[in-house]
Amino acid sequence: MIENKKEYSQEISELMREIQNSVYVPDKRVVSLLKKLEKLTEEAQDNDLAGFIHYNFARVYSFREDHKKLIKSIKKALYHLLRSNEKELLARTYNLFAVEAIKNGCMDIAYEYSAIAKSVLDEEQPTVAQAVIEVNIGGVFSHLEELKKALDITNKSYKTIQKCKDDEHYLYNLIMILLNLAMLNLDLGEPEKARPYMQKIEQLDESREMDPWCLLPRCRLAVADGDRQMIQELVSAAIRDIIGSNMLGEAARALKNLCRDLLECQEYGFIEQIVEALDGNRERVFPYEASLLNQIKIEYYSAVHNEEKLLESYEEKNAIGVMQEKTEQLISYESIELLQLLEDLRLEKQQAEAGNRLLQQQAETDPLTGLPNRYALTRVFEEAFSEALEQGKMLGVGIADIDGFKEYNDALGHSQGDRCLIEVAKALGKIASKYGLFLARYGGDEFILIYKDMDEKAIKSIEKELARCGEVSLTHGFYCAVPHVDSRIWDFFNMADKNLYDIRKKRS
Repeated sequence: MIENKKEYSQEISELMREIQNSVYVPDKRVVSLLKKLEKLTEEAQDNDLAGFIHYNFARVYSFREDHKKLIKSIKKALYHLLRSNEKELLARTYNLFAVEAIKNGCMDIAYEYSAIAKSVLDEEQPTVAQAVIEVNIGGVFSHLEELKKALDITNKSYKTIQKCKDDEHYLYNLIMILLNLAMLNLDLGEPEKARPYMQKIEQLDESREMDPWCLLPRCRLAVADGDRQMIQELVSAAIRDIIGSNMLGEAARALKNLCRDLLECQEYGFIEQIVEALDGNRERVFPYEASLLNQIKIEYYSAVHNEEKLLESYEEKNAIGVMQEKTEQLISYESIELLQLLEDLRLEKQQAEAGNRLLQQQAETDPLTGLPNRYALTRVFEEAFSEALEQGKMLGVGIADIDGFKEYNDALGHSQGDRCLIEVAKALGKIASKYGLFLARYGGDEFILIYKDMDEKAIKSIEKELARCGEVSLTHGFYCAVPHVDSRIWDFFNMADKNLYDIRKKRS
């Protein structure tokens, strides 16, 4: 419900309560309830209530995996919630976008929005929302295969939820956190540490509502025990209740890890059943999730030496990769749009409420490299643009992109790729400090430099030092000009990106 206790009519209060009670499994009835509530309150101009309505629309579309309607509802919810004092709903709205980014494999964006969501809440007053956000941050690190870090964060989430026993949704979220703890310990090769969490879930979940989510960790425990009869029962149930349902995408990573356990035990027959079931359910998942499921097939066909199917799986991997790249670009674009929306609303709110600094609390640091992130870049560049426009001075933007980073990352793994990014960030940081430049990580393997009051000749003299950082080379594209009244801020970035593309094209 809404944090700020307001007096609403009995009809509105009952509608809100019904919507809230369906929080975890939204159905068609929830949409009709939300539309009814929206109609009743359309003239009220109540930001708290409008934020509640659009957040819950977003929640429904997240469950239905309707991406366009989800983003539209998130924007509407933020529009109202940033004008209200509903901090928990605001945090949950940010977190919905973070979850969408995880589904699409955009872990840097997921971490960024989870951090923003967490910064909205008061850590001195633990809430279920805080525990949910923490467990999602743990999920980001588990997808990055930083399992010990993921476990530490999920343990923190467990401690947070323990302080929220009076919340009506305490039990559901406690079980989900216990489930995550069990799966992380299984991923770390510690089945005996996972077992107590699964036993605790069995004691708590009297309604057996969580049974489908428990199938995969239970199956992995059966693999550890060598209980082939139990494995068969659980694999059959997983094919029916997970692979054949809308749970498949969210369960993709857990399913991949189960199959790896089975591969280690050379239990190929069970994997064959799973692979056959996956072939009929390819349309149910996002490209990133499809890539995890495709990895099951590649590893299985490689193990059983089925060259024909292995080749088909690699061809499928390439097709998924193209779709995934497009999806990641879309999420990145939407992330920038949301950040711009937040910035616009921040300025509006500053003027209306001089003492309110909510948006200034947002995270501005890239967690991997320690450099400023997109949000800081937007703020700093806007200031530099205004200054250059006012004073008639040159302003430049440079994009430094690591050559062949994807191949490097694929060949040596994410950990080595992360180390490479950190080393490049350090090297670029020294150059930026030397010449008084602003440096930010834009995302992936792209770094942005802002050149203030420097012409093309000056930038090119610095460019020579940017060509190589340690064991990797960089391509640097830049654009500089004196801004004029018709200039748009993002024109500088677009031109720099075009110049980067042209340099690479000439090389090839």
